[in-house]
Amino acid sequence: MKTGQLFWGFIFLTIGVLFFLDKYSIVYSDWSFVWDLWPLILIFWGLAVILKNSKIKPVIGVLFGILIGIVIFGTIFNLLCCVTIDDYDYYDSEVKIFSKDYSDDIELANLEIGAGAGTFIIKRGTDKLVKGISKGSAVEYDFYTSESNQKAWINIELEKGHFDIFSKKIKNRLELLLNEKPEWDLDIRLGAAKAIFDLSDFIIKDLSLKTGATKTEIKLGNKSKRTDVSVDMGAASLEILIPKSSGCRISGDMVLVAKDFDGFEKRRDNGTYFETDNFGTAENSIYININGAIASLEIKRY
Repeated sequence: MKTGQLFWGFIFLTIGVLFFLDKYSIVYSDWSFVWDLWPLILIFWGLAVILKNSKIKPVIGVLFGILIGIVIFGTIFNLLCCVTIDDYDYYDSEVKIFSKDYSDDIELANLEIGAGAGTFIIKRGTDKLVKGISKGSAVEYDFYTSESNQKAWINIELEKGHFDIFSKKIKNRLELLLNEKPEWDLDIRLGAAKAIFDLSDFIIKDLSLKTGATKTEIKLGNKSKRTDVSVDMGAASLEILIPKSSGCRISGDMVLVAKDFDGFEKRRDNGTYFETDNFGTAENSIYININGAIASLEIKRY
């Protein structure tokens, strides 16, 4: 089969599949992230030209067609719906609040979040151990907590409701407020989403993030002597802010990732990684391991 046929076929196939998945509530999102994928169009276009006469050209054509299909679907979605999750008026939607009280003997808190599409925010503290504010007319969250031996466990899982691509009434937004006193282990799993996590005021011991098609911004602080960050991402845009006072090392398997590591030096010793000039001498260390494909990754120092 000719590459051109594969390219156009997978464009229409991707658009059709996404409409089908959205219609039956399997996938839903504001799809604003698609506009951050435009550099990949140039990358695949260049690969198609370079590999014009190679056997791998049909594979590039298939991947390029899928990418264009995602971009077209996301653009149509945003133009027809006219609003994004952040623009949506939540005064007519259901607001639910859940929380767990904080006790002084809690030294370590483990928070697990399993959510699909929507907007997810962590940005300020609370006198509770954790407080959640859920907004949206068709979403429910299961909230479980337990406590033992100076450690607390919090589990937040999303139950999906029906979603119509042409409806402006169904949105999903979750804002979490965490207590600044205990150490935190965060295990976050998101689907197609937009996430803003300002963790600069919290003692973050471990952060595990698994994402699909997301636009994610993370700001880390220097409250912990060592912070380990593990990220697995798909067609995602990720920005991480780290303090200049903290030493940082970035490693992982980053296939087709558009990287911007300002202030890092590339090292080659039992693999390729990137380090700040104060790594190994700073009082606080941040270890970031990234695994993903077809993604945009930017790490800034502030």
